[in-house]
Amino acid sequence: MTPLHAACHYENIDLAVLELLLKQNANADQRMFDGSTPLLEASYRLNREAVNILLNSSADLNIGFYDTQTIKDGIKKMFRSITDEEEAKFWNLVMDFFPFLCVSQVKQMLNLIMHTIGKATPLHFACSGIDTNIIKDLLDRNPDINIRKKDGSTPLFVACELGYVDVVKLLLEYNADQNISKNDGTNPLNIAKQNKFAKIVTLLEGTNKKSMRTSNGRKRKKYS
Repeated sequence: MTPLHAACHYENIDLAVLELLLKQNANADQRMFDGSTPLLEASYRLNREAVNILLNSSADLNIGFYDTQTIKDGIKKMFRSITDEEEAKFWNLVMDFFPFLCVSQVKQMLNLIMHTIGKATPLHFACSGIDTNIIKDLLDRNPDINIRKKDGSTPLFVACELGYVDVVKLLLEYNADQNISKNDGTNPLNIAKQNKFAKIVTLLEGTNKKSMRTSNGRKRKKYS
């Protein structure tokens, strides 16, 4: 972890430290073993102030985590560089957070997390929270709103899976494509229906109908 990552990771660090590091030409897009950048750290923590400081320093909004396998390879490489005693201390520290689970269960959970975050971008993480201000801050910088994670999901999928109506509405206002499907063939409307998020279903269906009317109107104008 670089000092810049740390400044975005720990909640009690003064933002003046982050600004100072950037003034000293710290690389705002430096990646760790899992591909995470300082902006990813700040977005994951939903730290709006840190996000905006990084955006003002031209941090790349479209850099995401590495794919799942690369993250796993990075972790294996990290463990090869430490002693057995250091590895044991690491797992003891991890297990302190999950006192009711065994090591194999925790490792299974971590594998699921790695699969979930593969190729996730700052916008994906911001959409996992309900703070539309930080999402708008990112969208106003013109990121790839339809960028896909390793599983094919876009930021719109994240909001639909969690049932965040205001986030879905905001993404649609910025022209998020609801017709993109994940690798398993499901689209945001399928997800909203499966989870019985009626308000999101209404939003998606209404936006889709409006889009179809606009498209048909353009066709009629073209051939008239």
